[in-house]
Amino acid sequence: SIVGKVTKGKEVEILSSSNGWYKIKYSDITGWVSGDYISTSTEKVSENTSFEVAKTLDVKAYAYTGDGITATGTVPKYGTIAVDPSVIPYGTKVYIKELDKVFTAEDCGGAIKGNTIDIFMTSEAACNNWGVKYITLQILK
Repeated sequence: SIVGKVTKGKEVEILSSSNGWYKIKYSDITGWVSGDYISTSTEKVSENTSFEVAKTLDVKAYAYTGDGITATGTVPKYGTIAVDPSVIPYGTKVYIKELDKVFTAEDCGGAIKGNTIDIFMTSEAACNNWGVKYITLQILK
């Protein structure tokens, strides 16, 4: 059933995706919408946003997608990264220049060891497009 309507051009938070459908949050309403009505883009860090860099870290960055729950109990979304928590503690905010976005360390995986991260993407195509990259993270204070 319909739980609400969103005007074209409004930004929504994508919580997860499955078979061409997106689970979104808009205001206080959560529901599913066909991918035909969703256009994704990277979130820009505004010129008005300032953050302090605690340190930089060279990492090997993979990408993942899918449904499920992160190691910290959240639903993964664009903005979630999987980390080795002994290197980057859960809850740490990191800026990824290549995506011009601040991500939060919320997940881990069996293959995520040392200076390796896994970036949650909203589709398999986005993961394939990213591939594997060697990047430098800015770990924020």
